[in-house]
Amino acid sequence: MNDRLSDIEWRWKRFDELTTADVYDMLAARSAVFVVEQNCV
Repeated sequence: MNDRLSDIEWRWKRFDELTTADVYDMLAARSAVFVVEQNCV
């Protein structure tokens, strides 16, 4: 698992610097995590 964590690319942006694609990607990841968490209950 540590190998996967080292593959994460961290990018820091102010809210007004986010592109539509950035926001979409974040919301898609959040949704995917939510689905996995709901299936664990």
